[in-house]
Amino acid sequence: MEKEALEILKKIISKKVHELNAFEIAFLKARRSYLTKEEKEKFAEILEKKTKKNKANESDKEKEEEQNKEEEKNQNKEK
Repeated sequence: MEKEALEILKKIISKKVHELNAFEIAFLKARRSYLTKEEKEKFAEILEKKTKKNKANESDKEKEEEQNKEEEKNQNKEK
């Protein structure tokens, strides 16, 4: 990691979860692989939000794909 990015990460890690702004949260999420186990636990609330949201989005996409397949089947039956 670049020295400048490392300094930013150190500043973010020194803060409490509720003190982080949107940029810091995004920065932290993007560099979660650099965090220690303890740091991941400290910021779990923030880091897990993306995961839960992605799972919901994936579920929605799967439902939509399934509906599209059903519609295609019904259209083919009508022909």
